[in-house]
Amino acid sequence: MIYKMVWITCQFEKTIQRIESLEKPSFEFMQKLVGGYVTQTIATFEGEEVWILVDEDGIGKGLSLNHMASSYADQELVGDALILVNFELD
Repeated sequence: MIYKMVWITCQFEKTIQRIESLEKPSFEFMQKLVGGYVTQTIATFEGEEVWILVDEDGIGKGLSLNHMASSYADQELVGDALILVNFELD
């Protein structure tokens, strides 16, 4: 199985990076991409219901609105976001 994620960062106006791995990425790796402790919500990405991770203290940190991630989740999300395309959190 190839694990697929999509990292959406606010730092450089709508930058998206697709990440694929033969090994399931560690939770610590996902935390690094998001930038802190994570919270999860459900989103729709490419017609599928998926998990999307964001910094749980993003508002407190004053992180910018992530327009692209917000559109997938149908709610306002701030900071970098990580979409888990084909796997669940443990």
